[in-house]
Amino acid sequence: MNKKKSNDSVLKQQIDNTPLGTIIITAPDSSVLYVNKKIQEKTGFTPGEVIGKKPGALWGGKMNKQFYARLWQTITTQKQPFIGSVINTKKNGTNYIERLHIAPILDIAGNIKFFIEINPEESATLSTGSDFTRIFTEQFKKQHIDDRTLINFFLQTVAPSAVKLTKRSSFTLLEQFLQQVLLDPTTKQYCNRSDDARLIQAAQKQGANFDNLYEKYAQKIQQYFLKRADPSIAEDLTQETFLQAFRYLPRFTITNASYLTYLLRIAHTTLVGHYRTTGRTPIIYNEALIENHPATAIDQEKFWDLEKLWEAVATLPKTEQKILLLKYHQDARIKDIAKEIGKSENAVKIILSRARKKLRQGLVSHS
Repeated sequence: MNKKKSNDSVLKQQIDNTPLGTIIITAPDSSVLYVNKKIQEKTGFTPGEVIGKKPGALWGGKMNKQFYARLWQTITTQKQPFIGSVINTKKNGTNYIERLHIAPILDIAGNIKFFIEINPEESATLSTGSDFTRIFTEQFKKQHIDDRTLINFFLQTVAPSAVKLTKRSSFTLLEQFLQQVLLDPTTKQYCNRSDDARLIQAAQKQGANFDNLYEKYAQKIQQYFLKRADPSIAEDLTQETFLQAFRYLPRFTITNASYLTYLLRIAHTTLVGHYRTTGRTPIIYNEALIENHPATAIDQEKFWDLEKLWEAVATLPKTEQKILLLKYHQDARIKDIAKEIGKSENAVKIILSRARKKLRQGLVSHS
């Protein structure tokens, strides 16, 4: 990594973790492009929950129409900074009052590129009442006249120790600075989430599309096992991990995390089960082998037989479906299933036997 990229990473890290205040950068449609970690302390929402969403839908929308009309008139039509106090609501439902400092960020042609909101903590430098309000307004009215000073003002407010990192930088516009240091890395960080969501939705509609998730992550999962298990069984453990993921696919809920995080949790459970069964302990294997070992092809027969099975399960009565899911998806014991559905253990055994018989008959008749 060259020195410039290293400096940019340090800058972003300091801004991400600053205790001095919240920074939110949004697109012209108000969807969030960047937010620092301080947002969780203030609102209860993590950065991952905020990126791509609109603040008004998460914690705003409590003011009257005239307030928001004045805000948008100021920052879009007049292209001027907006200052105002607003009532917002935390994730837990608690209301709080906040002093907003929002300004449009313009490109060299004077078009609105995005908006920035900087709200320092009361204890932060320059954040006491009118001083910060006055300086914020003065600075953002001077875009493209002296952006180096504006960049320094931004950093002095949220990450004073990082100012020295920009003294020899080539940034001349605040737009360029924010794009390179904050927005581009954030887009890269969260691109897997949106890509995964698309692939998961496609696979949930048609099981054959699960191939795309397998192709994307199989090598990483296999590398996980190659680091911790005998290479001769890594392929089998990888296949088992994806089989487990495929079983749960219909009920999988898309979250803010990468699908890889979910797969690694399954891989960990699979590995623990393997060592519990064999009585062996994990070993770290050759790193060169791990990095260059190709992922094996997906075992199509196992996957699509499994898909047919769960399609057949969906045709059964709800009670039979629930018992099968509890037994074979969640590995629940008969007595726990009985307690869950409010029936005797003997009744559960009879229903389970009846459901399995129906499945066998159904799969044979459609083969």
